[in-house]
Amino acid sequence: MASDTPIIVVQARLSSQRLPGKVLRAVAGRPMIDYLISRLRQCRLAKGVVIATSDTASDDPLAAWASEHDVPLFRGSLDNVAGRLLDAARSCGGKTLVRICGDSPLMDPKVIDHMIALYQATPCDLATNIQLRTFPKGMSVEVMAVSTLEEAMPLMTEAGDREHVTPFFYRNAMHYRIVGLTSGQDLGAVQMSVDTAEDFNLFEAMAARLGSSVDTADMRTVLAIRQSLTEESQIDV
Repeated sequence: MASDTPIIVVQARLSSQRLPGKVLRAVAGRPMIDYLISRLRQCRLAKGVVIATSDTASDDPLAAWASEHDVPLFRGSLDNVAGRLLDAARSCGGKTLVRICGDSPLMDPKVIDHMIALYQATPCDLATNIQLRTFPKGMSVEVMAVSTLEEAMPLMTEAGDREHVTPFFYRNAMHYRIVGLTSGQDLGAVQMSVDTAEDFNLFEAMAARLGSSVDTADMRTVLAIRQSLTEESQIDV
């Protein structure tokens, strides 16, 4: 039976152009995806986490890691990301999906809970903190009903619609009820996702500085650590 409690769907693959294999790159003996999953499991308003990866051979190591660590995983089309996310949520019996990118190892679970609460309290098709970006990159969250994505799929006909998923909704905002969450600060240019080797080096330095709190530190603490590293010029950010 499908549940109204949101399921977190992590979009991840190993064939990244700029930093191949990044989600399995190790920091202090742990792959980057492990930091993210640990944080996501602390969300109070979601019922679970599933990784949505591709069915290509390049993602076999990610599937093996998920199996070894008892992390639910769904495999689908490499390029039809919208379909992959949709089927991953369905595989867990979810009626609501929370979209998270796998390159966000310091994602704050409280931000996700705030976004889910906003979605549940406000009649809408999509709740987002990226349409108007005031949160750092690496703190991006989108929440929508599985039925909303199902109904939109046949309309996603332009190049890149199914690969990038939500720009379709923002481009057609007049047809969808979209509600946004803002941070109260202008943090949209702050980079905390891992897209390049430099980003990975920054995450490694932040993880070392956070120490035992690396899995629990909130966004404010993480930002303070990043700022201190920048001021000390210990890493090129």
